[in-house]
Amino acid sequence: MGKWYEIARLPHAFERNVTDAMAEYTLLADGTVKVVNSGLRFRKPVSVTGAARTTQVPGELEVSFFRPFYGLYKIIYLNKDYTLAIVTSSTRDYVWILARKPVIDSAELAAALDLLHRLNYAVKLLQYPSGMIQKLTRQNP
Repeated sequence: MGKWYEIARLPHAFERNVTDAMAEYTLLADGTVKVVNSGLRFRKPVSVTGAARTTQVPGELEVSFFRPFYGLYKIIYLNKDYTLAIVTSSTRDYVWILARKPVIDSAELAAALDLLHRLNYAVKLLQYPSGMIQKLTRQNP
């Protein structure tokens, strides 16, 4: 639960031209999860609210922004202090590197990219929010 900042993602239509993306997950009294994805599109705030429910498998959520249709989100990596996660879907078409802060250090990013590479994800196609690119550029001129 809580706020997660998008560090990197595979490109897809519903986040086209979105920067500074984040997702906030809130557990509701009925056991479902409210999901609010937000960011900037052409420097203007945009957001979409959806719902999620757990599955029988730990680390999986079924998420819907267009009910009654749900997509499967799988947490394939979560670090020990719960500050970095890699989320995929039931296909290799979607992947997000998410963190509790908007920017992570280059070693954390390198480890996440290495894991995705070993799992045969299209790492070279990943897109990065503006804040992450700026930090990497400053660290590696």
